[in-house]
Order: sequence, then structure tokens, then C-alpha cells
Amino acid sequence: METSQNNHPDLENDQIKDNPEKQAADLCQIELRQVKDTLLRLNADFDNYKKRVVKEKANWLLDAQGEVIVSLLPIIDDFDRAMVESKKQEGKDLATWISGFELIHKAFHKFLDKYNIKEINGFIHFDPEFHEAIAQIDSEQESGTIIEIVQRGYTFNDKVLRPAKVIVAK
Repeated sequence: METSQNNHPDLENDQIKDNPEKQAADLCQIELRQVKDTLLRLNADFDNYKKRVVKEKANWLLDAQGEVIVSLLPIIDDFDRAMVESKKQEGKDLATWISGFELIHKAFHKFLDKYNIKEINGFIHFDPEFHEAIAQIDSEQESGTIIEIVQRGYTFNDKVLRPAKVIVAK
């Protein structure tokens, strides 16, 4: 009668015990499966971390934007009150109305200072990092000299938010 290894599991175990190379290979395969499982888990954890960080950054950005908008609301309220008063004051003292707008103007500049938003000024010569030339005109002044600022430019934490639009001498 012929016996095969499949019919006798005890024979198979005895062969494994007697074969240290087979034993080492089996241990390596077990360890490999464990390492693969650990790697898959770490990769999944890292992917979840990246998604969480992106979501947190988006929330921080929205919170910062909300803070800026909330700071603007009192200035908008002042404009609304000024507009209501201007309709009541038609034909009356224009100086009072203008002084109200001056107060709003000061409040707005205080808001800009609060968020470290600075006007680009103090330049005599055109600097492409801070200025956008919208026209050149013939002038007695040196070429590249700023003749007129058409639209003010601003920086935020020393980064240009909007370049100043200027007219320069040819």
C-alpha cells in the first residue's frame, strides 16, 4: 500500500522538524507577512494623517478669513449709518457728513494696521516687485521715476498683496 504525505499529516510535521531550512523559510514567511501587515497599517495611518492635516489647514484658513471679516463688519456698519444719515441730512451740513467719513477712513486704516497690511509708498523709482507700470509719459524727470500713483498697492507681512499701479517717466 502506497502512502503519500497528504494522507499523513504527522509525517509532514516530522519532516518539517527534521528540515531546519524549511523551518527557517516558514519563519521568514511569517515575519514577512507581519512586516507587510505593519507596513500597510502605517501607510493607512499616514494617509489618514495627511488627510487630517489638509482638513485642519482648510479649517484654519476659514477661521482666519472669518476673523478678518468680523473685524470689517464695524466699518461696514459705520458706512451704513453714514449713508442713512446722509439721506436725512440732504441740504444740511455737509461738513458733518464728511467728518463721519473721515472717522470711517481712520477706522479702516486702523484695521489694515491690525492685520499688518501696509501701503506701498516711499518709492521714487519704479520697482517691478512693488509696482505695475500702466503708462509711460515723456517727462523732464529721470527715466523710471514714478510720476503718479493711479492705484495704491499693499503688502501683507512684507508680501505684495497688490502692486501699486503707477505712471512712470520715459
